[in-house]
Amino acid sequence: MALPTTVLAAAGLGGHHPPYKSSGGAFYAVVRTDADELDVYKATDPTDSWSVQGTNPVHAGTILGFSTVQDGDVIHMVAWSSAAYEYYTFNMATDAWVVDQAIETPTNAPTFPWASIAVRSDGDVVVVYAGDTDRNMGDTKERVDVNVRTSGSWGGPVALDAGGDVHYGNPNCVLGTNDFVHCVWQTQISTADDPPTGWVDGEGRTLNSSDTLSTVSTLSDADSDLTMTGMAHALSYDDAGTQRIIVMAVAFSFSPNKSPRKHVLATEDGSDNISLDSVDIEALSDNRQGYGSSTLENAILSGIELNGDLHQLYSGGDLRGEDQDLYYTKSTDDGATWDTPTEEIDGITVNYISANIYSNAAPTDTGWVFPGTMVGNRTIAGSDTDWSNVDNCKADDSSEAETTSALGENESSSGLAASNFNFSIPVGSFITGIEIRFEDVSAPDHSGGGHIFTTIKLILADDSDGSVTETSPSIVATPQTFDFGGQLDLWSELIGRDDVVNSNFGFFCGSTNNTTFVSKTQIDSMQMKVYYSPPPIVMAYVYDDGGVQKYNEKVLIAGVKMNPGFLLQHKIGARYY
Repeated sequence: MALPTTVLAAAGLGGHHPPYKSSGGAFYAVVRTDADELDVYKATDPTDSWSVQGTNPVHAGTILGFSTVQDGDVIHMVAWSSAAYEYYTFNMATDAWVVDQAIETPTNAPTFPWASIAVRSDGDVVVVYAGDTDRNMGDTKERVDVNVRTSGSWGGPVALDAGGDVHYGNPNCVLGTNDFVHCVWQTQISTADDPPTGWVDGEGRTLNSSDTLSTVSTLSDADSDLTMTGMAHALSYDDAGTQRIIVMAVAFSFSPNKSPRKHVLATEDGSDNISLDSVDIEALSDNRQGYGSSTLENAILSGIELNGDLHQLYSGGDLRGEDQDLYYTKSTDDGATWDTPTEEIDGITVNYISANIYSNAAPTDTGWVFPGTMVGNRTIAGSDTDWSNVDNCKADDSSEAETTSALGENESSSGLAASNFNFSIPVGSFITGIEIRFEDVSAPDHSGGGHIFTTIKLILADDSDGSVTETSPSIVATPQTFDFGGQLDLWSELIGRDDVVNSNFGFFCGSTNNTTFVSKTQIDSMQMKVYYSPPPIVMAYVYDDGGVQKYNEKVLIAGVKMNPGFLLQHKIGARYY
């Protein structure tokens, strides 16, 4: 068979729920089958057939939409009906549904139910959604809430908005720096319509890693002739040290009767909180149709970020539903301007679309590789001694590197650093994980243990220390082997193929004696393994073509860095993503 392939001959629903790829190389799509049920379909080859997996949960009420995010091999989902918001998980490693849990049943249901989901590195799940409405001056007002799941339990809804005689709706969230979750929603200050008939302004807040909300950042749309309809989803990515947040949205114009694409552009401030900056509105020529038939809570477009460029797929057509074919466009300046759109697929009617990014090749790794360069005096604050015979760590041959002097009580070593691994990795590969190994580690004069590696860090391509510090179990007289990292662990760094092939890239350790016994620390060898997915890199997407849900891919040619957020969820990301 050839792409596109049919996942399910049934109409799709709004929400951000792109296809995912598991660590085992299989492909997954979440779809609604019956009115109150989601199903997960799997393909070992996306150009071939898709089959349903596991016994799915049953939702309270007819499902109106759902959003998903990937965290390793787990797909996290929030689904909504007019009656309830519910949370599910599906494990792609075991092809089984795991969690089926109620989030909230609003007492006063919102007019436009909608939700978005993010997952932190510690496993906490954050959901933003259109919550309980309330009454203001006798009128019903739409509201937005955030809810956090910690240790398996939901903490309860917390208001994102300021209340009052204003409508709030269509909330979306995305994971940013340091496990902060950025929340963006839309507002309508007009009191003429209850419920609202369009959104005019945008607001945002950030939920930090301690679940404290920042102050509200407000974005006013200066063009009163352009009103937002739905916001599809948000992206967050590092742009040369600036963390950007891009919200994919749609505007419609009353004159002419067209609906251009619209993007909310934001960045993180010095405290890692969201700062809404501006709005970009696509300028439409008179001889080209505008955006497809979105609704107040759903926008039919989706985008991804790759190496600093934004790629977007969207439904064509104006408010009358004309020319709803699939279009593609690209921005190289963080959403400020976009290339002239090109028609990707002709002769179809796109009712929703969700896109992701991953390598379509089987994941692989470099195998364990010894370093080409060893250094025994990398700076660690407060160290008491360096390392000797450091080149012994270049091979597993029972000859050890060791601290130059025995470590007394609470004494520490400087860093023993391994680099210059000379990895052979194809250009354009996704780096998905870093694993390191210390082989035959011992404190030969101390059988009871007490030495530990208190500092284990990566060395980045610019020769700086990585941000994550690992520690080892107790080091004893009997040699032990310690492994850290793994297939989906990027150590909270933005690491690409060009980084790991750099001669500076590597890792180091520092040893500390936490006892009164005096002993040296010895290491036989140090090794590193890099996990990666080779090209082609594709923009994969699931879309509704006139009531049939299909899978397709667009090949993107680029060498990339994988945002660690992509791997943790998507982290939109990402997570692989």
